[in-house]
Amino acid sequence: MKTSGHTNFQIIFDSLKEFDLLLESDAKLPSVAGLISGEPVRGSWWGHARAQQIFTVLQQLADHNDVLIAKLVSGKVTFVHRKLWPEVSRLGRHASPGKCGTFRRRQKCF
Repeated sequence: MKTSGHTNFQIIFDSLKEFDLLLESDAKLPSVAGLISGEPVRGSWWGHARAQQIFTVLQQLADHNDVLIAKLVSGKVTFVHRKLWPEVSRLGRHASPGKCGTFRRRQKCF
């Protein structure tokens, strides 16, 4: 995906709205690193040629009011669109202590 930082973000955010969640990086499931690089990223995305673009978009997602960051899928960093927050909240309330993923919000909690 050879585009500007703003366009990269818009494409990733549109994908997040479509899929409801995206992993930070995964070789098989939809992920920010994979979408930006245009290929499955195995191992750390930091070594990829487009690492700076990936980092920039990850920061933009983390700052967005419609995005929740949680370790949900296989304990990996997962970006969750606002429309799934009620379901994620229910998971958190019904999970055994210590079995629930961790949640991060920079600007506000839900």
